[in-house]
Amino acid sequence: MLTKSNRSREYEENRFFFLVLLVALTSLPLSAFAADYSHVFEERYGTGSYLPSGNARSPIRSGSNDVWSRVNSKVNQPRSSGTNPHQGTDLQAAAGTPVYPILPGKVVAVNHDTSSQLGSVILDHDINGNGTYDGYYVRYLHINPTGDSITGIKIGDTFTTSQSIGVVDTQKSYAPHLHFHMTTSTASLTYKLYGFYRWVTEWNNGSHLDFISGDAISANVLYINAYACTDNTTNVYDVSKIELYYKRGSSGTWTKSSTLFTMSTPSIHRWSINLKTATGAATGTTI
Repeated sequence: MLTKSNRSREYEENRFFFLVLLVALTSLPLSAFAADYSHVFEERYGTGSYLPSGNARSPIRSGSNDVWSRVNSKVNQPRSSGTNPHQGTDLQAAAGTPVYPILPGKVVAVNHDTSSQLGSVILDHDINGNGTYDGYYVRYLHINPTGDSITGIKIGDTFTTSQSIGVVDTQKSYAPHLHFHMTTSTASLTYKLYGFYRWVTEWNNGSHLDFISGDAISANVLYINAYACTDNTTNVYDVSKIELYYKRGSSGTWTKSSTLFTMSTPSIHRWSINLKTATGAATGTTI
């Protein structure tokens, strides 16, 4: 599990290795829209999906069909304006667009105050369909929650994926859009969305939603997707390089590898590195 806030922290991927990735953009998106946040971004990695099988739904629909809206700004994406890095994923959506839960959910927080375009709902989601809410929280922001603070959506209400929780707010401070991200019940941290969508072909198998995603290990090779994205494929910004910092054992010293990640699949912005070669570690050594 990789944990990353304002500084790089120790990364432990199960029992395999410790590493820190530093990513540099060749250029930044020219514009972005976001609210001002004070809470910490914490990036967590893992090769598994949050869901036992299948995918979460899109929060935007056309009738009963999912609409895989364009991505304006990815989770933890460095940006030239607004929150930097961006603490959530922005989806293009016109004002008045209904917003739906990505999975069945129970309301744990709601903000009906839309004066600053900060109306929001946080749902605790049932990821396996057994009727139990599993502590996977998603915040849906820049919306007008259904109803008002007296008669509308409230804490404890439950929703299926076909029941709208509100609509995208009209323009006040910035253009209408839906901002959503995985979080805690109090919205104190922001986590990546990739684990909900890694099996769906849209959104580049979920990688359009998170700045760094798709991490997987095959033998000694580590693979990740890393790129900025605005308007999906209209404006995609590859990173210029990815460096590996590693140590041998938990008490070792951090070392910068002279071997860089290389772009292994340009069409999906996928990078790779052979950890054994890059670190010079003997077989069986914990990195």
